[in-house]
Amino acid sequence: LSGEDFGMQDRPLFSMQVWNDLVLPAMQRRWSAARAALDEFAPDVKLMLHSDGAIRPFIPDIIASGVDILDPIQPFVPGMDLYELKHDFGEEIVFHGGVDTQEILPHGSPEQVRQSVLRCIDALGHGGGFILAPVHNVQADVPPENLISMCDTVREYGVYPLPDREQLPPVRVENHKPSS
Repeated sequence: LSGEDFGMQDRPLFSMQVWNDLVLPAMQRRWSAARAALDEFAPDVKLMLHSDGAIRPFIPDIIASGVDILDPIQPFVPGMDLYELKHDFGEEIVFHGGVDTQEILPHGSPEQVRQSVLRCIDALGHGGGFILAPVHNVQADVPPENLISMCDTVREYGVYPLPDREQLPPVRVENHKPSS
């Protein structure tokens, strides 16, 4: 697991020039060294990158650099639409996360949590390559009934092989703006 934060709530943390000139070369060296060590001792272990925020412009480079899993998928920041990410990159990388921890888990109703989980499953789960999880650590302000709703929904609809899309309940999750 490589823990970075390349994005903010509304945009990448770096310009593409800074990314290409400074950040990416350093990350490529790190990920290459990690992959080489893993290949020697545990070739089946996957390389996971943690980076919050609006990092879509960096995803092609992250994939090309050998990262296997992208964590977390923060669904309500620009460029991180779950359906678009799956369409554009779903064959090349595993997505981890997707359940919003800024608004939905702490402030939503159990039904809103259920709808959010269903949306994650519908958007990212089909065809494999998705590990459903909260976007971040679950904080103390999350009501227990919301965690129960998340877990119950995963047990019912999020176990591979997934039900066909027609078998999922209709998804009705509106976009939320992250808290500032």
